[in-house]
Amino acid sequence: MNQIAKRSWLRYGAWPLLTLVVVLILRFMILSIIRIDGQTMAPTIPSGSYAFGIKFLSPRRGDIVLFRLPKSHGGGKLSVARIVALPGDSITYRSGKLFRSGEAIHSYPNTSDTTTYSLRLPRAGERTALDPLQSVAFRQAIEQEIKLDNVKTELTWRQGRPYIQGAELKSFGFAHDYYWLLLDNLNQTPDSRHIGIISAEQIEAVVLFHL
Repeated sequence: MNQIAKRSWLRYGAWPLLTLVVVLILRFMILSIIRIDGQTMAPTIPSGSYAFGIKFLSPRRGDIVLFRLPKSHGGGKLSVARIVALPGDSITYRSGKLFRSGEAIHSYPNTSDTTTYSLRLPRAGERTALDPLQSVAFRQAIEQEIKLDNVKTELTWRQGRPYIQGAELKSFGFAHDYYWLLLDNLNQTPDSRHIGIISAEQIEAVVLFHL
């Protein structure tokens, strides 16, 4: 192959192919991208923007993340929200104010919502007591973990309380870490107020920027 042919191959063959391979690796192995439709993350991310997330980063408090909705709310569709609390944190909402481990989170404005809740997020390997509120907030997580267990277990729910083999489940040993996610616009849905705690496995990427 003469020099002219080599240059032509590099310019029109090898470099475009290498560029394509790099783009595909970035898109499917490193980057995760979602178009924000609506005002869920307003004013931080305007409607119509694209959020770009990096996979394999450990989420921290305050990070905006891309995560998979449970099957009951969108069938695994990719969504976006902000991490408010980490595994082991307690989260409390009362009188229109949000608290994390006893400290007010001032980035969320006071609202007229009269809902009150308080719970502690499970850590992997810990056994967590299930009061009526946590039974509701942890329901999808419990169902998913039991489903992934190879042992056949009869799980039923009565008045919001879990029963296994007919006996009330008063505590549960979680195999995964869980987070509490909220939208920046609390007038929108869905986030952890509607779908409960979010497992580390559901979080796909940490958003670094948007366009």
